[in-house]
Amino acid sequence: MGPTGCVASAGWPSEYGYCEPLRCLEPECTIQPIVPAARPLALAGYPIALLLIVTSLLDTFPKILPADFGSRDWRYGALGLVFNSMVTPLLGLAIAGASAIVARHHGVLRLVSGVLLAVAAFAVIGGILFVIDFSALSSTLSERVTPGFEVATWKTVVIVLLAAPVAAWLGIGGFRAARADAVPEGPEGGSARLVVGH
Repeated sequence: MGPTGCVASAGWPSEYGYCEPLRCLEPECTIQPIVPAARPLALAGYPIALLLIVTSLLDTFPKILPADFGSRDWRYGALGLVFNSMVTPLLGLAIAGASAIVARHHGVLRLVSGVLLAVAAFAVIGGILFVIDFSALSSTLSERVTPGFEVATWKTVVIVLLAAPVAAWLGIGGFRAARADAVPEGPEGGSARLVVGH
Protein backbone atom coordinates (compact mmCIF):
# COMPACT_ATOMS: atom_id res chain seq x y z
CA MET A 1 0.00 0.00 0.00
CA GLY A 2 0.97 3.69 -0.14
CA PRO A 3 2.76 5.73 2.53
CA THR A 4 -0.45 6.28 4.49
CA GLY A 5 -0.94 2.60 5.36
CA CYS A 6 0.38 -0.90 4.87
CA VAL A 7 -0.35 -4.57 5.01
CA ALA A 8 2.70 -6.75 5.59
CA SER A 9 3.27 -10.31 6.65
CA ALA A 10 6.53 -10.40 8.59
CA GLY A 11 7.24 -9.86 12.27
CA TRP A 12 3.79 -10.68 13.71
CA PRO A 13 1.99 -14.04 13.69
CA SER A 14 1.14 -14.93 10.12
CA GLU A 15 -2.59 -14.46 10.53
CA TYR A 16 -2.17 -10.83 11.59
CA GLY A 17 0.79 -9.56 9.61
CA TYR A 18 3.09 -6.70 10.58
CA CYS A 19 3.19 -3.02 9.73
CA GLU A 20 6.35 -0.93 9.99
CA PRO A 21 6.11 1.50 12.97
CA LEU A 22 7.41 4.44 10.94
CA ARG A 23 4.35 4.30 8.75
CA CYS A 24 2.02 4.55 11.76
CA LEU A 25 3.23 7.84 13.20
CA GLU A 26 0.41 9.84 11.66
CA PRO A 27 -2.40 10.61 14.18
CA GLU A 28 -5.06 9.44 11.74
CA CYS A 29 -3.53 5.98 11.51
CA THR A 30 -5.81 3.27 12.88
CA ILE A 31 -5.29 -0.40 13.62
CA GLN A 32 -8.17 -2.75 12.88
CA PRO A 33 -7.71 -6.50 13.29
CA ILE A 34 -9.96 -8.60 11.09
CA VAL A 35 -10.39 -12.08 12.52
CA PRO A 36 -12.52 -14.33 10.31
CA ALA A 37 -12.15 -17.13 12.85
CA ALA A 38 -14.63 -15.23 15.03
CA ARG A 39 -17.33 -15.19 12.36
CA PRO A 40 -18.77 -18.66 13.12
CA LEU A 41 -19.15 -17.61 16.75
CA ALA A 42 -20.73 -14.34 15.65
CA LEU A 43 -23.20 -16.19 13.42
CA ALA A 44 -24.17 -18.33 16.41
CA GLY A 45 -25.21 -15.13 18.14
CA TYR A 46 -28.13 -14.64 15.74
CA PRO A 47 -30.20 -17.67 16.88
CA ILE A 48 -29.41 -16.84 20.49
CA ALA A 49 -30.66 -13.29 19.98
CA LEU A 50 -33.76 -14.56 18.18
CA LEU A 51 -34.45 -17.01 21.01
CA LEU A 52 -34.27 -14.27 23.63
CA ILE A 53 -36.52 -11.92 21.66
CA VAL A 54 -39.15 -14.44 20.54
CA THR A 55 -39.53 -16.20 23.89
CA SER A 56 -40.01 -12.89 25.65
CA LEU A 57 -42.63 -11.74 23.13
CA LEU A 58 -44.47 -15.07 23.31
CA ASP A 59 -44.50 -14.84 27.07
CA THR A 60 -45.78 -11.24 27.17
CA PHE A 61 -48.25 -10.70 24.35
CA PRO A 62 -50.75 -13.46 25.27
CA LYS A 63 -51.13 -11.74 28.63
CA ILE A 64 -52.16 -8.39 27.12
CA LEU A 65 -54.54 -9.71 24.44
CA PRO A 66 -57.20 -8.86 23.45
CA ALA A 67 -56.14 -5.25 23.12
CA ASP A 68 -58.38 -2.46 24.37
CA PHE A 69 -56.57 0.82 23.73
CA GLY A 70 -59.55 2.84 24.91
CA SER A 71 -59.36 1.37 28.40
CA ARG A 72 -57.08 3.15 30.83
CA ASP A 73 -56.87 0.02 32.97
CA TRP A 74 -55.76 -2.06 29.99
CA ARG A 75 -53.16 0.49 28.88
CA TYR A 76 -51.68 0.70 32.37
CA GLY A 77 -51.49 -3.07 32.77
CA ALA A 78 -50.28 -3.77 29.24
CA LEU A 79 -47.55 -1.14 29.31
CA GLY A 80 -46.45 -2.35 32.72
CA LEU A 81 -46.10 -5.92 31.46
CA VAL A 82 -44.28 -4.85 28.29
CA PHE A 83 -41.84 -2.58 30.10
CA ASN A 84 -41.07 -5.17 32.78
CA SER A 85 -40.23 -7.75 30.11
CA MET A 86 -38.27 -5.52 27.71
CA VAL A 87 -34.84 -6.15 29.24
CA THR A 88 -34.57 -9.61 27.64
CA PRO A 89 -35.41 -8.40 24.10
CA LEU A 90 -32.92 -5.55 24.54
CA LEU A 91 -30.26 -8.10 25.44
CA GLY A 92 -31.16 -10.09 22.36
CA LEU A 93 -30.92 -7.03 20.13
CA ALA A 94 -27.54 -6.15 21.66
CA ILE A 95 -26.26 -9.66 20.92
CA ALA A 96 -27.57 -9.45 17.35
CA GLY A 97 -25.86 -6.08 16.87
CA ALA A 98 -22.57 -7.36 18.26
CA SER A 99 -22.77 -10.42 16.01
CA ALA A 100 -23.42 -8.19 12.99
CA ILE A 101 -20.39 -6.05 13.83
CA VAL A 102 -18.07 -9.04 14.14
CA ALA A 103 -19.45 -10.70 11.01
CA ARG A 104 -19.46 -7.34 9.19
CA HIS A 105 -23.11 -7.70 8.20
CA HIS A 106 -23.81 -4.00 7.74
CA GLY A 107 -27.38 -4.48 6.57
CA VAL A 108 -28.26 -6.54 9.63
CA LEU A 109 -26.53 -4.00 11.86
CA ARG A 110 -28.57 -1.15 10.38
CA LEU A 111 -31.77 -3.15 10.81
CA VAL A 112 -31.01 -3.94 14.45
CA SER A 113 -30.03 -0.32 15.08
CA GLY A 114 -33.31 0.90 13.60
CA VAL A 115 -35.28 -1.49 15.80
CA LEU A 116 -33.35 -0.27 18.85
CA LEU A 117 -34.18 3.35 18.06
CA ALA A 118 -37.83 2.38 17.62
CA VAL A 119 -37.74 0.65 21.01
CA ALA A 120 -36.26 3.80 22.56
CA ALA A 121 -39.02 5.95 21.05
CA PHE A 122 -41.69 3.49 22.23
CA ALA A 123 -40.21 3.51 25.74
CA VAL A 124 -40.35 7.32 25.92
CA ILE A 125 -43.90 7.66 24.54
CA GLY A 126 -45.22 4.62 26.36
CA GLY A 127 -43.57 5.70 29.60
CA ILE A 128 -45.32 9.06 29.47
CA LEU A 129 -48.69 7.38 28.83
CA PHE A 130 -48.00 4.91 31.63
CA VAL A 131 -47.42 7.67 34.17
CA ILE A 132 -50.47 9.63 32.96
CA ASP A 133 -52.71 6.56 33.24
CA PHE A 134 -51.41 5.78 36.71
CA SER A 135 -52.09 9.34 37.84
CA ALA A 136 -55.70 8.98 36.68
CA LEU A 137 -56.11 5.52 38.20
CA SER A 138 -54.54 6.35 41.55
CA SER A 139 -57.54 8.48 42.52
CA THR A 140 -59.81 5.44 42.21
CA LEU A 141 -57.64 3.09 44.29
CA SER A 142 -58.24 2.33 47.92
CA GLU A 143 -55.66 3.26 50.51
CA ARG A 144 -54.91 -0.42 51.08
CA VAL A 145 -53.75 -1.16 47.53
CA THR A 146 -52.30 2.24 46.62
CA PRO A 147 -48.79 1.60 48.12
CA GLY A 148 -48.40 -1.61 46.10
CA PHE A 149 -49.42 0.11 42.88
CA GLU A 150 -47.03 2.97 43.57
CA VAL A 151 -44.11 0.60 44.14
CA ALA A 152 -44.87 -1.33 40.94
CA THR A 153 -45.28 1.91 39.00
CA TRP A 154 -42.00 3.43 40.13
CA LYS A 155 -40.19 0.16 39.45
CA THR A 156 -41.52 0.28 35.88
CA VAL A 157 -40.59 3.95 35.53
CA VAL A 158 -37.00 3.16 36.57
CA ILE A 159 -36.84 0.40 33.94
CA VAL A 160 -38.07 2.83 31.29
CA LEU A 161 -35.62 5.53 32.35
CA LEU A 162 -32.75 3.05 32.00
CA ALA A 163 -33.95 1.16 28.92
CA ALA A 164 -34.76 4.18 26.74
CA PRO A 165 -31.27 5.75 26.75
CA VAL A 166 -29.60 2.34 26.50
CA ALA A 167 -31.65 1.43 23.42
CA ALA A 168 -31.01 4.86 21.88
CA TRP A 169 -27.28 4.64 22.59
CA LEU A 170 -27.04 1.16 21.08
CA GLY A 171 -29.05 2.20 18.03
CA ILE A 172 -27.00 5.31 17.33
CA GLY A 173 -23.77 3.43 18.01
CA GLY A 174 -24.82 0.69 15.60
CA PHE A 175 -25.44 3.15 12.77
CA ARG A 176 -22.11 4.84 13.45
CA ALA A 177 -20.30 1.49 13.46
CA ALA A 178 -21.91 0.53 10.15
CA ARG A 179 -20.75 3.78 8.55
CA ALA A 180 -17.28 3.68 10.08
CA ASP A 181 -16.51 0.13 9.00
CA ALA A 182 -15.04 1.11 5.65
CA VAL A 183 -11.92 -1.07 5.81
CA PRO A 184 -11.70 -3.00 2.52
CA GLU A 185 -11.60 -6.75 2.78
CA GLY A 186 -8.72 -8.77 1.46
CA PRO A 187 -8.71 -10.59 -1.89
CA GLU A 188 -10.26 -13.64 -0.23
CA GLY A 189 -13.21 -11.72 1.26
CA GLY A 190 -11.80 -10.63 4.58
CA SER A 191 -8.45 -12.27 5.13
CA ALA A 192 -7.16 -12.25 8.66
CA ARG A 193 -4.61 -9.47 8.64
CA LEU A 194 -3.77 -6.40 10.61
CA VAL A 195 -4.67 -3.46 8.42
CA VAL A 196 -3.13 -0.13 9.33
CA GLY A 197 -4.07 3.03 7.52
CA HIS A 198 -6.54 5.91 7.31
